[in-house]
This record gives sequence, C-alpha cells and structure tokens, in this order.
Amino acid sequence: GTAPEAVASLSSDFTRLFLQCSEMQPTQHLRDLSTTLIDRFGLRIADSLHLASALCWCQEKPFERVFFCLDGEIANTARQVGFDVLTETSKISE
Repeated sequence: GTAPEAVASLSSDFTRLFLQCSEMQPTQHLRDLSTTLIDRFGLRIADSLHLASALCWCQEKPFERVFFCLDGEIANTARQVGFDVLTETSKISE
C-alpha cells in the first residue's frame, strides 16, 4: 500500500488499542510500590511508576501477563518481578 494507507492503518490500530487501555490512578499503594521498586532495583522514578502501574493493574500477579517497554533496564526488572516482557526487538520472554 501507499504511505497514506499505512498511516491510516496505524492510526486505526492505535485508536483500537487505546480504547482497550486501562488508566491507573496514582493511588498511595501505587506510590508505595513505586518506592519499593526504586529501593529494590534502583529504577528511575518514571520507570518505577510504569512498572508499579502494571503491577497494580494485574493485582501484583504478573504471571502470564505481558509488559511492554523499550528500555532494557526496566525490561530486566519486569522479568525479575514475573512479567513476560515484549520489546520492539524481542518476542515475549519465557
């Protein structure tokens, strides 16, 4: 297809995925979990909030849940806490 068709397809895919997303509010539990991740793994603040949000979303049961990120450090930490990790260059880890 043409470039405009590809852009339209990507836009449609993004819209469909966005409508299926869950937004996590910054609750005290999420903040506490984020602090624990910083202390335990040395994550940056934004990365710890990203991972803490995912853990809250799955009620801290990450087994067979996929975590998507583009950063190797947070990907490694996500694997350590039990997520299957998907990056732009890898398949789901096992």
